[in-house]
Amino acid sequence: MGNCIRTEMWKAFHNKMMRSALLIGFILVIADLVQTAITVSDLGASYAHSPGGYDGCSLFVNWIGVNGVTVGAVVFYAVWPFLAAMPYGWSLYEDNRSHMTNNILTRVPYSQYLTAKMAAVFVSGGIAIALPVTTDLFASAMVCPACIPRVALPITGFCSGTAFLAKLYYTHPWLHAIIWCVIEFFWGGVAASLCIIVGHKVKHRFFVTATPLLLFLLLDYPHACRRNELVYRALAFKAVQFGKYKSQSHMDHTCGTYSFDIRICSYGDI
Repeated sequence: MGNCIRTEMWKAFHNKMMRSALLIGFILVIADLVQTAITVSDLGASYAHSPGGYDGCSLFVNWIGVNGVTVGAVVFYAVWPFLAAMPYGWSLYEDNRSHMTNNILTRVPYSQYLTAKMAAVFVSGGIAIALPVTTDLFASAMVCPACIPRVALPITGFCSGTAFLAKLYYTHPWLHAIIWCVIEFFWGGVAASLCIIVGHKVKHRFFVTATPLLLFLLLDYPHACRRNELVYRALAFKAVQFGKYKSQSHMDHTCGTYSFDIRICSYGDI
């Protein structure tokens, strides 16, 4: 069992797809860092609101795990399921295609082989996501002050009172960030492991690797449509309230194109 796991781990971390996934991840991290550094340098002293430093410049609203506005962050979180699957998610399919599985099963039971494969896929997928994110956290600390943002600010709206670990974010933000990196590792591993499910059925390597991304897009679509519907209705109410339109139906008729466009969901918003 141990030898089987070591072999699969070596294969997972010594292939060009792992290097490619990390390269893409680090390119997006660099893009995020550059944009963050420019933004922070442009904020100026007018943003010096809190005693601990600048709220708008704080590390804990600017690193890639929470900012959600830089090009690097948006693209990274739009394609992260694919990046997680790139290193080794395709391996079961490739073993079956090349009949390597039959050779391996002459030496180890199928349960041990599948356990080792799952472990390697999970760890490689987690590393492909968590390593760039963690690197961005500590690299961003070199350009952003690690001050604790105040609670009632628009820039901290992503971590309201009902958000996950919200209290920890406002009391021990470093611990919150580290926990978030661990969660990124977990979700990267889960996304990559989805490839194992379809590895026996799907007959094309690209579609096996793209399975996590396609699944997450499918799951996000109803949620994003509902969210955009609520946004549109809120805007319609305000527009009618301030007399811009006679009624919501009038706004729907006048702004038909907008009411359609706002329902187009963007996976990068999550």
